[in-house]
Amino acid sequence: MTADDTKGFRDNPPKMAQRKQRIRDTIRNTAQTYGYQPLETPVIESERILTSKFTGGEEILKEMYTLTDNGDRRLGLRYDLTVPFARFIAEHPELKQPFKRYQSGPVFRDGPIKQGRYREFEQFDLDIVGSQSRLYDAELITIVDDVLTELDLPHTIQVNTRGLLEAVISHVGIPDDKADSVILTIDKYEKKGRSGVEDELSDKGLSDDDITELLDALDKTGSNDELLDAYSEYGDITDLRTVHRLLDEAGVSYELNPYLARGLTYYTGTIFEAFTTGEFDRSIAAGGRYDDMVGDLSSHTDTLPGVGASFGVDTLLDCTETTTGVNDDTVLV
Repeated sequence: MTADDTKGFRDNPPKMAQRKQRIRDTIRNTAQTYGYQPLETPVIESERILTSKFTGGEEILKEMYTLTDNGDRRLGLRYDLTVPFARFIAEHPELKQPFKRYQSGPVFRDGPIKQGRYREFEQFDLDIVGSQSRLYDAELITIVDDVLTELDLPHTIQVNTRGLLEAVISHVGIPDDKADSVILTIDKYEKKGRSGVEDELSDKGLSDDDITELLDALDKTGSNDELLDAYSEYGDITDLRTVHRLLDEAGVSYELNPYLARGLTYYTGTIFEAFTTGEFDRSIAAGGRYDDMVGDLSSHTDTLPGVGASFGVDTLLDCTETTTGVNDDTVLV
């Protein structure tokens, strides 16, 4: 076996595994404080479930591992914990709502490899289904803030809503059937910059005038309150205002980022992402509202609202590395 055979996968020697367990324990203890229950789902799911309409979207499906079993059934390795959870909820309409769960486990994506990004990595998720209340959106963001503070990780939290993005897109006059694709490109703004996003939107058939108007509309500066007032000119952003008020009452600081979409098409409302600050500057937790996914997978209901948060356990492990040699026995291939 060569290093290329296991590229993107890694072992966790004892010291590293112990620190990883501490991260899990911190998230688990916080989740239980807020009333979440444990749940486990399989690593392998039906390909039909993983590629359903309101699941990962075109970008993430390019990285999905697929396989065929001895019965010629098309299967896939889960690329997150949200889709299997939505499938479980769809299969169990008897569960009392709202239902809160937490789960940790490995997920798999055949994507680019770099420090902090692997092909097998562990996520720790918290989800709530059965309520439209934005109180739960704010609760999950507060939990993210609580956990990262407990882990002594300096961080920032960025927040956006699908409603804000759709309001601006509609204001510009871009057709609804292009909204998902446009939002996936907008999400690349901080990586590609304005010119890179302009080129990609042009490749997707948008006119130069529409591209300029869209990006100019998003390009605002000011405090969160000032940005909320500015973006309200384009449409109804009540949900974002509500989350803003709840986070303010909870004492959680955040930055409103109008470009944030997280590259997933299943989000229907609030979207958030947490980043370390300083030396690492990486995404370490994220989530959002997905009100259509369970209904799409269910034969019992057309819709069942849900909102979730996900911690990147392996990325947290990298970011919490100490200077005492605790990671000297790490094997990374």
